[in-house]
Amino acid sequence: MSRLVDELFELAALEAREKQPVPEPFPLAELVHDVVQKHGREARSRQLELVVKGDPDQPLAYADLAMTERVLDNLIGNAIAYSPAGGRIEVAFGQADGLPEVCVRDSGPGIPEQDLPHIFDPFYRGESSDGEGGHAGLGLAIARRIMTLQGGDITVENLNSGGASFCIRLPVKPSN
Repeated sequence: MSRLVDELFELAALEAREKQPVPEPFPLAELVHDVVQKHGREARSRQLELVVKGDPDQPLAYADLAMTERVLDNLIGNAIAYSPAGGRIEVAFGQADGLPEVCVRDSGPGIPEQDLPHIFDPFYRGESSDGEGGHAGLGLAIARRIMTLQGGDITVENLNSGGASFCIRLPVKPSN
């Protein structure tokens, strides 16, 4: 219940623009490795392989470090929650159209096609929802709001091999 209340307040603060990003340049590869390491124990306890791929020589992201970490925590946490034992989660970083990008790909069941357009809506819990305690359908809405406030983007698609792929794209520092 306290997690639900915290997420409600967080989303409300983001929607009201009470919580604004404080952008700074940072190497996305370092943040990705730190967040993956933080989730390593949980992944191992669920018998999941959690791997990082990417070329660390990327343009610096220009975003709020803590907010970006919050988004990655959510995406990796969801991938762990929805992947079956023995599965694999790949966190790949690189660039797309010259912008830093991170994709979290899991080997879970994927997202039913009818749920994809609503996956970032607050309180949306699709057909595949398993009634897992504490899940209120706010994490992805918070992630989308954070990315929008930072001038970035978040997308989702199902993988042909099964599972889902969530990608975030971050801005770079504008040249003056």
